[in-house]
Amino acid sequence: MTDDHNISANGFRETIESIVLALILAFLFRTFEAQAFEIPTGSMGPTLVGRHKDLRCRSCGFHYRVGASVEVDPHTEVPLPGNDVVQATCPLCRYPMALDPAEAADGRDVLSYKGDRIWVTRAPYTLADPKRFDVAVFRKPEVSDENYIKRLVGLPNETLRIARGDVYVRHRGEQQFSIVRKSPEKIRAVWLPVFDSDFVSPQLIEAGWPARWQPDWQGDAPPEARWQVADNRRQFTARAPGDEVAWIRYWHLVPDIDDWQAIRQGPLPRDYAFPRPQLITDFCEYNSGLTAEAIRRTRPEQLGIGFLGLHWVGDLAVECEWDVPDQQGQLLMELIEGGQRFVCRFDVASGTVDLTIDGRDDFHPVARTSAHGPGNYRIALVNFDDQLLVWFNDRLLRFDRPTTYEGLPAQRPTPHDLSPVALGIRGCRATVRHVRIFRDTYYIAGFQHGEGMLTDQVRNPYLFPHITRQKLARFMSTPSWWGAFDQLATMNYELRDGQYLALGDNSPNSGDSRVWAARGDGSVRREQILGKALFVYWPHAWPAKASIGIPVGHRTVYFPFYPNFRRMRAIR
Repeated sequence: MTDDHNISANGFRETIESIVLALILAFLFRTFEAQAFEIPTGSMGPTLVGRHKDLRCRSCGFHYRVGASVEVDPHTEVPLPGNDVVQATCPLCRYPMALDPAEAADGRDVLSYKGDRIWVTRAPYTLADPKRFDVAVFRKPEVSDENYIKRLVGLPNETLRIARGDVYVRHRGEQQFSIVRKSPEKIRAVWLPVFDSDFVSPQLIEAGWPARWQPDWQGDAPPEARWQVADNRRQFTARAPGDEVAWIRYWHLVPDIDDWQAIRQGPLPRDYAFPRPQLITDFCEYNSGLTAEAIRRTRPEQLGIGFLGLHWVGDLAVECEWDVPDQQGQLLMELIEGGQRFVCRFDVASGTVDLTIDGRDDFHPVARTSAHGPGNYRIALVNFDDQLLVWFNDRLLRFDRPTTYEGLPAQRPTPHDLSPVALGIRGCRATVRHVRIFRDTYYIAGFQHGEGMLTDQVRNPYLFPHITRQKLARFMSTPSWWGAFDQLATMNYELRDGQYLALGDNSPNSGDSRVWAARGDGSVRREQILGKALFVYWPHAWPAKASIGIPVGHRTVYFPFYPNFRRMRAIR
């Protein structure tokens, strides 16, 4: 009796323990599990893409993506007749590429793919609160059963300000706003391409289009201290003897739709009216998709206005590869914002890197590298969020003092901003390759203009009313009109305990806290946040031109596609 009682008691206890353990395991799994989500739209593009077309420019060869969410019903994903995206524009050479098989030169159909599939985990937010610039999935504030994905830019108990493309914060008890700075990994995650010397259009060269990189002929430098540009415009070479300095400058000379139409018709005449250099804007190739219906109902002079960019972006980055055969000399990299010159110098003999800002004698950070003498050097100079960063041979340098600086004295561009990037050498020879320019994300302050344009240009008589491509190009190339940049909208958001401000990376085309604030406070509450976006585990697969055969035992299994490994990555 006693033994039977003990057995029953032990069995009962084990049953209870098993049930409790199962509940604990279920709770832990539910708490820390990773859930799969599919990106539906392009509000985070091109960082994370919704339905899209994956393109390679037929003129320069650059690979980019264009949003195609308009092609299907957002709830059922049923194709919408007449909404096929039939044209997209390359961010580098601005080639307007036909995607309709009937109009494309090669007659190919360009497929649309579903959005990125991502893993989202609850774990980080069960152990700690979300951090600034986290990419998070949450319930839309206005509709509790819809999931949204954005960056959490504002944190609880802060006052956030969006102004001139940047985000500023004021904490409780503070009087002044200070700029919000992205971490180095976030910077490289969100920067957008402006130029890449590996993708220069042969058509533009053959047409006589002026090169964007041109030797700086100013000063008394002798002819041998001038840069030589290769015929394909993909590399630059110079020799600067003694203390001579040789500069080569970037000019933002971009063709538009009309220029490309003229190029297609044959060689451009000698008296062709080439455009003047323009300011770098928040042009976004992801938004450049045009449907046949949009082309039909848009005035020719307004076609493309929605993605060409209405805002000057002064936060830029330049990276390149230097080939130096000499034991000494200096390699120079320059960025200009608001007329202010930021210079990075690498001393070939000592391997030191220093930073300077014109007119600020107290700013002179120095970093030391183990590299020196003849060699191949990869250097990137970044000027984002009032901070200079340098990557040397793919490693972020640490300087002996802070590389942040106070805001610029000029809040508008100057004529110097028409050539905002330069490369130079002093006392050595060098060849430069793989030159790339990037821009920062520009957060629009959400002013809705009467012509349906999302812009913070509150009063700009040079653009509105009746904005056209010609007006926009002329405005961006005419310094005497830039007083309009003094009249830009700003937006402030007061966040209380447990509230976050959510913004999309694709600021011109994102429904986020800026939009929701018009109908409420615009914030996302802590309890609405479902998890942190962790990894793109399945971008769209590539269709196989011929089925791929994989031996399985005595059989061969054929697959009609292969994974897109290049875009499987951690989400920054």
